[in-house]
Amino acid sequence: AIIIKFPNSSQLLTFLRKLKKWVDNLTVGETILLPLLVENKELLIIVSRTAGQTYKFVLVNTDPLAGLAYHPVSSSITTKKLKYKTCLVFDNIPKQQALCEVFLSSLYNLTIHNHKFDTDKFYDILIPFLTGKPLESSLVEMENNQDEEIEDLGWRTPQRSSTAYVRAILHAIRYLLIDMNVSKNQCKRLSLELRSEFLTFLQNDLMYMHPDNNGQRIARLACQQISYAAVKF
Repeated sequence: AIIIKFPNSSQLLTFLRKLKKWVDNLTVGETILLPLLVENKELLIIVSRTAGQTYKFVLVNTDPLAGLAYHPVSSSITTKKLKYKTCLVFDNIPKQQALCEVFLSSLYNLTIHNHKFDTDKFYDILIPFLTGKPLESSLVEMENNQDEEIEDLGWRTPQRSSTAYVRAILHAIRYLLIDMNVSKNQCKRLSLELRSEFLTFLQNDLMYMHPDNNGQRIARLACQQISYAAVKF
């Protein structure tokens, strides 16, 4: 939030020093969520320490009109839906690369400076710099190493509007649950509980303010969505 409010080199350097320390201090099995903006689109990077000298980076992107063009996509004739691998897993990242100041500074320069084609630079240059191989090679490795059950759970419906600030978090939570061997049924249950909690917040707000037309529309959509999710579950 600080580097977005004060987008200058001094704030960026201060943030990067803290970020490098956070990542370096992760113990084996610990995870940290890194927020990121690329062309003003919200992304998340899940960083986990898998061993003393290696990390796992998971890129979470839910925008079908931006970075998801680089993610694997699958179509279904029965549901008439396009589903994406919204979470890309880059495993066995050496500590030297994970803590590389060139990579981290380039990564968060995308947040404080918005340029056209930054999304292309992110996928075509920064990700290969982190992994040490072309993105295409990483995608092939993911496909070959993926467990069949996790593979089924990995395909997700992208956001239908500009809601990455929420959708990316939900997809990140789902990935973390799957990574902890939580069942598909339990993942859906938690998703329903979260929707219910959001609706409780909305109900509380309505006790103190009367919504305008747009607010009423959002309230109706929220009720419809939780009803749909409950019936589907």
